[in-house]
Amino acid sequence: MQYAGSSSYNGLEAKVQKRWGQGLWFLASYTASKSMDNNSEGTNQDSASGSVPQNSNDLKAEWARSTFDVPQRFVFSGVYQLPYGHGRHFGNTVAKPLDWILGGWQLSAIYSAQSGTFVTAEMSCTDIEADPNVSCRANEVANPTLPKRQRTLARWFNTAAFAIPSTDTYGDAARDTIQAPGGQNVDMGIHKYFRWGKEEAQRIQFRAEMFNAFNHVNFGIPNNVIDSGPAFGAITSSAAAREVQFALRFEF
Repeated sequence: MQYAGSSSYNGLEAKVQKRWGQGLWFLASYTASKSMDNNSEGTNQDSASGSVPQNSNDLKAEWARSTFDVPQRFVFSGVYQLPYGHGRHFGNTVAKPLDWILGGWQLSAIYSAQSGTFVTAEMSCTDIEADPNVSCRANEVANPTLPKRQRTLARWFNTAAFAIPSTDTYGDAARDTIQAPGGQNVDMGIHKYFRWGKEEAQRIQFRAEMFNAFNHVNFGIPNNVIDSGPAFGAITSSAAAREVQFALRFEF
């Protein structure tokens, strides 16, 4: 038995960072990339992209996009110190009790958007009486990508593009030819330090954070098992909804 694999990654990265006066800072980054390999094992739970090739005598047929490949990703993050309170543009001379409540707050936000990852049209190996320990794939008879206006949750890709091969015949579909939906997300936070003693280090930090702040629905990967009946091609899952958390940290 031989354990081997090959991969290739090419990417373009761009970043813009800026600090302004009055406590405003932002960072924007963009990545365009393409990752190729003949084995994405360890990065997903898709057996058709697993560690055992469909045909060990044709390893070239395993070369395809990585299951974890994200062709495009954009991230924007920013931090803003609200200009009120001691040491800020407004309220510098406000009474200490008012400053303790209203002064020194800081806002932060992270926005991310990315294209979808990839899955393989797979099938049960019993359909072609093959070794159940290999990665069995369907035949690809047409382009599986649907125009955006035709995509629905019940049929995310062209299910008619795949067919079960004849008995004792391996499928000719490549790995990872189906692209799952992309996603976008906004995380937001607000925090402040409250001093409780004379020393600089004696303070309490309050944090309020929202993950997926606008409760945007990010759909999961479509069903990619050709012999799963009407569910083939359907999306039935999504990422986490909005989550809110509060925290206090005592420092001394």
